[in-house]
Amino acid sequence: MNAKMRLFYFLLMGVGVLCSSDVRAESNSYIGKWYFDDVAACKAGVGIEDNGVIEYTSKSFDGYEVSCKISKVIARGSKTELMERCASEGDVTPAKETVEVVDGKLKRYWKDTTGKTGALTYSRCP
Repeated sequence: MNAKMRLFYFLLMGVGVLCSSDVRAESNSYIGKWYFDDVAACKAGVGIEDNGVIEYTSKSFDGYEVSCKISKVIARGSKTELMERCASEGDVTPAKETVEVVDGKLKRYWKDTTGKTGALTYSRCP
């Protein structure tokens, strides 16, 4: 490979890295603390009581009586699919949910082990 070809390849790879970083930055907008109904619940924190406060980090999800380790994150357009391993009431089960931030609101979509689907919308804690 000649010098011009190496330079072109290097620049092309750099553009690819920049593009994938932009996608990653967009897909992690769900990270943070969110409330379901009452912003005052944010002060109490996650898991203190059933106050509707949840929190995502890059590696975990926590809510009332549930704690999940995120094992895989897949960006799918404006949505992000999360593969998780969740502990709740002494049981550990695999879980899959899809999250999306639209107009500053977090939308969560899931299907439970019986096939029942659900969706909830949260606002970001200040």
